[in-house]
Parts: sequence; structure tokens; C-alpha cells
Amino acid sequence: MPYKYVSLEGTVTGYEPTDAEEYRRWSIRYLGQEAGERFFDGIKNFVGSMVTVRVRPERWRTYDFGKEVIA
Repeated sequence: MPYKYVSLEGTVTGYEPTDAEEYRRWSIRYLGQEAGERFFDGIKNFVGSMVTVRVRPERWRTYDFGKEVIA
């Protein structure tokens, strides 16, 4: 917290079962080494039931609630 998000719309170009090692690398990339490893350890038993969806983005939306001004 505060929350941040990215939302996108576009055409799905493919999907496949999620590769555990790829997901681990994503976790580390976005959370840092220590937090990424910890996060992956918590979900690694579920990776086999996940799919990776590849999308050609046509519209992006982002928001960072940390930049919101509270009056």
C-alpha cells in the first residue's frame, strides 16, 4: 500500500501454461531479489495451474494511489 495498478486492453496473441522459472524471474524483476523469492515460494505450488496470456496492448491505464492528494 498504497496501491498501484496497470490495466490494458488488446488482442490476445497467445496463451500457454505458465513456466515456473519464468514466473520466478518475473517475481524477482518486479519485487526485488529477496521479496521476489519470498513471494514465489508462497505461490510456487500453484504455478502448474496458471496460464500466461500474451496480449498486444491497444490501450493502457495506470494509476498510483500514492500520488493522490488528500485534502
